[in-house]
Amino acid sequence: MRFVLLCLTLCVLACGDDAAAPVDAASDAGAADAGDLGRLDTAVDAAAVDAAADAEPDATDPPTRCEDGLVAAEFAAGERASFDGVAGDFSAELLDGSTYLFSDAFSGCESYVFIARNRSGESESVWISFPDGLFADSARNVHYFFVSEGPPATVVANVEAMRANIEDSYTRMAADEAAYWAERVHYVATPVNAIEGSVGELIRNLGRVPTAFAIDRAQRFDPVGSMSVIERTGFVGRLQAAAYASQYFNYRHALDARVQEANDSGAWREAVVLEQEGATAREHTVTVELPSLDDVNRLEVDVALHCKEGPADCSEWDRIAYISVCTDASCEVRNELVRWITPYSRPGRRRWVMDATRLLPLLSEGENHLFVALGPPWERETERDVRIALRLHTGDASERPSRVQPLYEGGAFDGSYADSHPPMAVPSHGASKVELVVIVSGHEQSERDNCAEWCNHVHRFEVGGVMSEVSFPAGIGERFGCAVQAASGVVPGQYGNWAPMRAGWCPGAPVQPHIFDVSEALSTSTLPVRYDASFDGGTPRGGRIQLSSYLVYYD
Repeated sequence: MRFVLLCLTLCVLACGDDAAAPVDAASDAGAADAGDLGRLDTAVDAAAVDAAADAEPDATDPPTRCEDGLVAAEFAAGERASFDGVAGDFSAELLDGSTYLFSDAFSGCESYVFIARNRSGESESVWISFPDGLFADSARNVHYFFVSEGPPATVVANVEAMRANIEDSYTRMAADEAAYWAERVHYVATPVNAIEGSVGELIRNLGRVPTAFAIDRAQRFDPVGSMSVIERTGFVGRLQAAAYASQYFNYRHALDARVQEANDSGAWREAVVLEQEGATAREHTVTVELPSLDDVNRLEVDVALHCKEGPADCSEWDRIAYISVCTDASCEVRNELVRWITPYSRPGRRRWVMDATRLLPLLSEGENHLFVALGPPWERETERDVRIALRLHTGDASERPSRVQPLYEGGAFDGSYADSHPPMAVPSHGASKVELVVIVSGHEQSERDNCAEWCNHVHRFEVGGVMSEVSFPAGIGERFGCAVQAASGVVPGQYGNWAPMRAGWCPGAPVQPHIFDVSEALSTSTLPVRYDASFDGGTPRGGRIQLSSYLVYYD
């Protein structure tokens, strides 16, 4: 949903030349501090190193790990240079006369972002923009390469101008911080399409020079996407936009590693919901066969999608996507399991693993009918590769929820909203514990206040006299409120107004559920439930609320 005052600018940009809470994987793998994530963890005994120098490698030796706890990747031979392909070796001649050889510098812990001077207006704006935000918001384990298209003399002049711009920013840093980044910023004197090896090959295969592209921690090429952010004059290219790519690469790499490690443990099993290459349909009704769930105590939903290289080949806008469990084969009645918002046209690979443990009782042994919406069915059809799976963890099920009671859904956020959500009464089921689960996000805009996407609204639930409230009092419209969440899964580089915070959501990220313990209400056999919502302390005036709410019982 486009910001109402900027929809025309956004549409032009999207067609231009470059035209459930997410699992914190990093915390499971070992959270990184503010230090140099790119360094290997090599604190070992010197004598032991000397003794082992001439020995054959021991297959049982522990793997080398990066400072964030993840295993350092081994350098891989490249494939045909294309986005999402493995990047092979390359050799770049730098302004200072040295040569950067990728295979020699590769640590298995870092990402590599290339920022190019090309003929686009976006690139021109990037090249003269203030660089301080690039370093303030970047992950610490990234290298930046400034490259240019054109004849050699033009390339050198362009890159020298960027070097002057970057070195000016160093004067505003502490000396040690400036020295740190100076080792991680590289100025390439060779025309980008003539760089020897995989990088030059990628540009020649593309037939154009993107404003930015990257090699991620898995040593795969990534398109990075748009380098523009919204300002008063519209969308403008900025160096700072590149910072969020490195944050996202760390998130994605940690998530991939966490899931692989969990799969290797044998405690998890998967049930594939949808797996299709080149999928164009947005809506899918599928049947999933599940084994007994008696020993299952955790449920995750693994959503992985890959849109093709160009923005025109990835037609998503910031639309609501979700997976629901149908009550029968007709799928007319559905209970939402997880929700996410699609990113604005950003090509490349994205993945989220969403915890849905509290809604596990919506599933059952045997046939389960699920409805998968990857966006609205009327959106322009373009291909994407899709893999969605339910992840089931087996173990002690003592804390497993026993049943789920659906409560309220959303609707038009106007004067009739209260009347469409009357009080109800539900049984307590003799439970020992009960939780309220709320998945809520505000969408669309009224003419006067851009509500319900860009405003705070308050949602109050009363369960047996126990009050719970969801609101969005801070951060809505904050310029980089969503961008700074790239480290936890918000897809950066989107071709639209993706960076500011919305009411309960960000483009290109899961919508986080709100959880409340309302067990104090379990004093009677029947639980009276009330719900109301307000805007600015009064009657709603426009927009739409997307809401799913449940009571979750534990025996």
